[in-house]
Amino acid sequence: MNFIYSNSETKFKLFSTLIRKQSISRSDLAQILNLTRASVSNIVSELKKKNLIIESDKISGGVGRKKILLEVNSDALYVIGIEFERKSFTAGIYNLSGNLLKHLKHKFYQIQSIEDILKDVENSVVSLLSWAQKKNINVSAIGIGIPGPVDPEEGVIYNVPYFLDNKKYELKLEFEKRFGIPTFIEKDANAAALGEFWYGIGRNYNSFVYLLMVEGIGAGLILNQSIYRGINGLAGKVGKFLFLNENKKATPFEKYGGELSILNLICHYSHKSPFYSKILKERDIKISDFIDGVKRKDTISLKVLNEVEYYIALIISNIIYLLDPNLIIIGGDLINVKDDFSKDIEKLTKNIIKDHPMPEIKKSGIYNMSISLGGATRAFMEIISTLLK
Repeated sequence: MNFIYSNSETKFKLFSTLIRKQSISRSDLAQILNLTRASVSNIVSELKKKNLIIESDKISGGVGRKKILLEVNSDALYVIGIEFERKSFTAGIYNLSGNLLKHLKHKFYQIQSIEDILKDVENSVVSLLSWAQKKNINVSAIGIGIPGPVDPEEGVIYNVPYFLDNKKYELKLEFEKRFGIPTFIEKDANAAALGEFWYGIGRNYNSFVYLLMVEGIGAGLILNQSIYRGINGLAGKVGKFLFLNENKKATPFEKYGGELSILNLICHYSHKSPFYSKILKERDIKISDFIDGVKRKDTISLKVLNEVEYYIALIISNIIYLLDPNLIIIGGDLINVKDDFSKDIEKLTKNIIKDHPMPEIKKSGIYNMSISLGGATRAFMEIISTLLK
C-alpha cells in the first residue's frame, strides 16, 4: 500500500534514509519507504529548495531507464559535536555528510569535575567558532554527548557518577546563553548509537544496540530507526544488570566489566606483575597500560582480560534475550585491547546462549569519534526536523 502524504515525519524519514544510503534514486526511496513516486518527488523538491540535497552526477546502472541519484548536500549545515568524558573531551566541526573538518582534543591525567572541564570545553568552542568564521562557515547548532543521567529534552544532567562533582548542570541553557547557538544534550551511549545510525555501520540496520564500554558500561538502543530512551531515560543501563556474586549479593555487571573494574583488578593483582609494579612506582595505572599489557602478553593482563570478556559476554547474552537485535556494535577504548576482541566476545556469547539465534557483533569503525559525531548527529536531526515542519 502506498501513502500519499508528506507530513514532517515522512519528510524527515525520507531525508534520514537518503543520508544513510548516501546515494539513492527517487524510485528506490519510494520502494523503501512505501510511498508513491509523486509523494517522493514532492518531498525531494522541497528538500532541494531548502538546499539539503542535490542531484548527483552519478547515474544508477541496470536495465532500462537510467536513474538520477540523490545525495545530501554536505555544505548545507555545519554543527559542533562534543564528546564530554571524565578524563577528556573532544570538540569538532562536522558537515552534514559527517565529515570532521576541525577538531580539538584535551586529555586530563585524573578525573575532573564537570565544572572544571566545562571551562576548557567552552574555550575550545570559542576557538572552533573563530576558525569557522575565518572559513565562512556558519555553525547552526551544538550537540553534546555526555555520561548520564541526562534529560535530553531540557538539556540537563543530574548526579553523573565518577566525576569529582555530581551536581545538576543545565548544559543546554548555559551553552545557549554563552554562544547564542541552539544546543542539544544526549547521553554518551545514545549519542554514539545516533552517530552509528547515520554515519557508521549502523546505517544498514533499522534496529541495533551500541554497547559503550568506558568507566562503566552503557548501551544506546536504536529501535525501528529511532533512539529509545525509556520513560525515565533509564533505557540502556545494561551495566546495571544484576547477578548474584559468590556471596549471594546482587551485584551490577559493570563492577566486573567496565574500565574502572579493570583498573581495580589490576591493582589487586599488581604485586604479581613486574610490568604493573614498575608503573605503580611512578604513577597510577591507566587503561592504556592494560591494553599495552595485553599486547605484551603480561600474565596478569591476560587474566584480567579473560574475566572482563566473560562478563561482557554475559551482558550481551542478556541483551539478546531481552531485545533479540540483529546487530550489536561494541565501542569504547577497550576494543583496541586486541584485534579479535569482538570475535572473542562473540564466541563466549555463543557458548552462553547455546542454540539461541546470534546477532552480528561488530567493532565500531568510528569508536574514536562516535560520541562527538553522535552529538553532531543529534544536532543535525533537531535542526532538520525544524526545517521540515
